[in-house]
Amino acid sequence: NLTHLRLNSNQLSGPIPPELGNLTNLLELFFLDNQLSGPVPPELGRLSNLERLGLGENELSGGIPKELGDLSNLESLGLRNNQLSGPVPAELGDLSKLALIQLHGNQLAGSIPLLVAQLGGLNQANFSPLDCIFVPPGNTALSIPDTRDSRDADLDQDGKICFLPIG
Repeated sequence: NLTHLRLNSNQLSGPIPPELGNLTNLLELFFLDNQLSGPVPPELGRLSNLERLGLGENELSGGIPKELGDLSNLESLGLRNNQLSGPVPAELGDLSKLALIQLHGNQLAGSIPLLVAQLGGLNQANFSPLDCIFVPPGNTALSIPDTRDSRDADLDQDGKICFLPIG
């Protein structure tokens, strides 16, 4: 029946237990500012009621699991300042309720999927720019293709989505 789990700033170390994916009533899961390492467990994608996920300021590594795109109620995704690498999964574009996405301070690479860029453009235009950050710092190998669809996703027309230049 647990709905809120906040263990911020506790010097926790080691991996995030995949068994947390069994806590299906969770609305909030926060492990900000610890020393957690290893991958983000794909099992967290089973938390269908989750609204806010904060795993920033740790030492998490590996890729962002595509299963996080199954979190249909997710409003806030904070993965900033870890050691995450690889591409941004296209499945994150399915998070239609997402109002905050923070991926900066990692080593992500590749092209931002159009659906994620469209979310980012909406977030950047309607909310504080700090709600939507891919860069800076880090993620220097991320890009948004210079296409009409990407330019249309830039609703505030500044040539950037979540601080990432188009093209």
